[in-house]
Amino acid sequence: MNKTITLDHLILLAYNDDGIKNSDKIVEALHENEEFLDEYIAIKEMQADLDRIHEEPTEQSIRNLINYAKSLNVFKSKDHNNTSLIIVN
Repeated sequence: MNKTITLDHLILLAYNDDGIKNSDKIVEALHENEEFLDEYIAIKEMQADLDRIHEEPTEQSIRNLINYAKSLNVFKSKDHNNTSLIIVN
């Protein structure tokens, strides 16, 4: 392969991105170059680590958002054709 393989190519390959060109050549380069293969394996390991992460907001964050939404009143102005948003305490 005459073109240089970059980290971007390896990431695109790891995620099976449709935009990757010459994926067969990149796979061939992985077989021929141990450095590329090591980098690709590291990317796949990071990908697996990221897939295991599952984050959710805390109950307090959810309550804060719900309470904020409940405190809002939206109304149309009588004088103008504008919409106003008022926070009720």
